[in-house]
Amino acid sequence: KNSLKKYLNPKAVIDQNEGDSITVPTDFDPNAIKLTGNVTGEPPFHGILRHKGWRASRLELPTLSPVKDPSILAPAEVEIM
Repeated sequence: KNSLKKYLNPKAVIDQNEGDSITVPTDFDPNAIKLTGNVTGEPPFHGILRHKGWRASRLELPTLSPVKDPSILAPAEVEIM
């Protein structure tokens, strides 16, 4: 736990309660927010936050990919209704 806080310091991708209704904006990062359920059409999407996701607020590790944001530890999951 101490090592995680020291090197990553995890914070929620979406700082709301799981189960809350949320709106995913048009400019959302698909690496940070995973959409599930009935995903059709164009954003903004309206759904239920199923998982807050985790982001490293501090990252003291080597970068492995220039494409994906290395601070995303687990994407938030939003079920589209």
